[in-house]
Amino acid sequence: MMTRAANPAATRSPPADEEAYWHDRLAEVAAGSEQALEGCYRHFGPLIHRFLLSRGCSEE
Repeated sequence: MMTRAANPAATRSPPADEEAYWHDRLAEVAAGSEQALEGCYRHFGPLIHRFLLSRGCSEE
């Protein structure tokens, strides 16, 4: 298994089309789309959770 440091693709920014995709989904969330909110949460939720824990936030 390759580590993040050994895999140059893991350190690159997402492709422009992927960035546009998530920008559109976040715009739908801002407009009140529950389905878009659920999709964004599934994608970003674990990342946000780890970030908050790394900053000392509790899980409550």
